[in-house]
Amino acid sequence: MKTPIEQFIDSAHEIRLTSEASRRIREKLIVHMRANPVATKPIQSPYHSFFTILSPLTSTLRMPAMALALILVVTIGGATAFAAAGTLPGDTLYPVKVNVIEPVRGLMAVSPKAKAVWHTSVIEERLNEVEKLAKKDRLTSDDGTRSKERFDRSIDEVRLNIEELSQDDPETAKEIDELLEVSLSRHEKALKEVEVVSSSTSSIEAGLFSEHIRKGSRNKRERDSEDNR
Repeated sequence: MKTPIEQFIDSAHEIRLTSEASRRIREKLIVHMRANPVATKPIQSPYHSFFTILSPLTSTLRMPAMALALILVVTIGGATAFAAAGTLPGDTLYPVKVNVIEPVRGLMAVSPKAKAVWHTSVIEERLNEVEKLAKKDRLTSDDGTRSKERFDRSIDEVRLNIEELSQDDPETAKEIDELLEVSLSRHEKALKEVEVVSSSTSSIEAGLFSEHIRKGSRNKRERDSEDNR
């Protein structure tokens, strides 16, 4: 017989948000952020005193967005949020990870540099997910297609962020761009290595994703070359 804790964890894995619920949460977050813009100077959250009692880590809470993120995580369930963090496409709690947890964390990135770093980390996570699925022989055609779409959205966002950052801090923008290209190259090679292991659907999809990454990097280099002419 399972313990109460095990039963709780099992029930947490069954929790999922519908697309409609996720949409409403995002809309409420956007409305809140527009009504409460981030102050130029950090201000103490009204929840600071309460959460400091619970954990010394919460003493870092100063910005409204951070307090809002914590409230949201508590609302959907701390155990659920924790469990969702390590999920892969196809897992029950994966929609919570990409539709709730990540967007809330993204709200904390307000400066051009923070946005560029954040979106770079999202791309790294998307590529890590594809690699893990491929190595577990779980990368289906549908997963590959959806992962490419998520990757394309993230790569477009980070390049816009890098372009915005380059206006004020070109050196940092260049550094982030170079780190991104190194990451893309590393994952491209890793997925290519998975492809040659077997002729399974998962290996084939790994090869296709590797090619997708390579084309994206090549197109970017071609655009940069044209801009420098």
